[in-house]
Amino acid sequence: MSAGNEVLARRKGHAAARLCLEALQLFDDLARFSCQDCGLDTMDDNYYMVHDSLWRKAHPKLHGMLCLPCLQRRVGRRLILDDFTPAPINYFGWVFKFCSSE
Repeated sequence: MSAGNEVLARRKGHAAARLCLEALQLFDDLARFSCQDCGLDTMDDNYYMVHDSLWRKAHPKLHGMLCLPCLQRRVGRRLILDDFTPAPINYFGWVFKFCSSE
């Protein structure tokens, strides 16, 4: 391969790597709030905060989201109000509705 072809190949490789990185960043922005089990957008009415011990039991990774039904499935029991922290995000009503719906 000539020197010119090597430079061209490297440039194409860098361009491809940049495109991949941009695509991953775009994907991350779109998928940041998707449930890791079912893909549901958790920003609609599944954005909540549970106590750390419960979260670690259901989701040992530091990053990622779970919708309320998938969290409940992973925990293996019905969620109760005491599972949730007193964070303001939990006062929008969907946590109370979810815990009383079953």
